[in-house]
Amino acid sequence: MANLPRERLSIAVQAVASAQQALNLAVGYANQRVAFGGVLSDLQSVRMTLGEMHTEVAVMQQFTDRCVEALNDNDLTAPEAAAAKYKATEVQWDVLDQVLQLFGGYGYMEESPIARMWRDARVQRIYGGSNEVMKDLVGRDVVMSNRDKQSRLARL
Repeated sequence: MANLPRERLSIAVQAVASAQQALNLAVGYANQRVAFGGVLSDLQSVRMTLGEMHTEVAVMQQFTDRCVEALNDNDLTAPEAAAAKYKATEVQWDVLDQVLQLFGGYGYMEESPIARMWRDARVQRIYGGSNEVMKDLVGRDVVMSNRDKQSRLARL
């Protein structure tokens, strides 16, 4: 039990790295793939999708980095690790799913790296504690923290 926060954070770190790798593949593919008379990255909708994914990964990277620093300082809480694990794996899944969509039929073929990444990412939301359990851990902490604050205010 004592190592669960570390394990969950390691899952989050791997999820963010996977999402970043998938985004890199998507940008490279969008800049090479010709469709509709030009490269995919010339389409505004593709650029918007890439921009959205980039932002999600960047935000998740910052939170994960903060949690790694907290772990190194022995300050990482179980709810923080749970939040990092569930949110990072959700971002990973969303990014990989969008990248697979961008690749089209080729992306679903086993020789495509995104197909393997997409398939392998599914378990991330299960092991180390399912994301539903992670959300409950975070929610319990939020509720208890609020109760503690209310109790302190009532004593004043």
